[in-house]
Amino acid sequence: MAGYDFPLMTSYLGGWIHHSGWYPDHKLRLYRRDRGRFESALHEGVKLDGPAGRLDGHLLHYTVRSFAEHDAKLDVMSTMAAEDMFAHGRKSWRAAMIFAAPWTFMQRLIFQLGVLDGWRGWLIAWMSAKYIFLKYRKLGRVLAGETLPHRSWPNPGEA
Repeated sequence: MAGYDFPLMTSYLGGWIHHSGWYPDHKLRLYRRDRGRFESALHEGVKLDGPAGRLDGHLLHYTVRSFAEHDAKLDVMSTMAAEDMFAHGRKSWRAAMIFAAPWTFMQRLIFQLGVLDGWRGWLIAWMSAKYIFLKYRKLGRVLAGETLPHRSWPNPGEA
């Protein structure tokens, strides 16, 4: 095997998430350096030259500890996503901003059973929809010639 993936078990605002599209979130994190490389800074992933195996157990992921930290990360990620879409020639944004955000909310909450994650599931659904809305709104701003402000990735103690 060139690498192995693990199911991520995510701790969000002090609780483990079992639904909301966040579990099981299989991530390739163990791989031979001569057979794999990171591909994207936005949604990090490893491209392997060869087959990947799957390991049992969980890779525990402690994501954000406060709403402010999540909101700050969302701002940075939506800017990166808008710039990435622009760099790849994406021109349409209005319909996606209007329709994709509510669809994302429903998808996370209902179809991915986020409601079973309680208030954290509702918040994940809301923040996922907000991310979609912001990235398309920011794409519209970039297409109009605006330069988006760049913020650094938030440190847990700063948010």
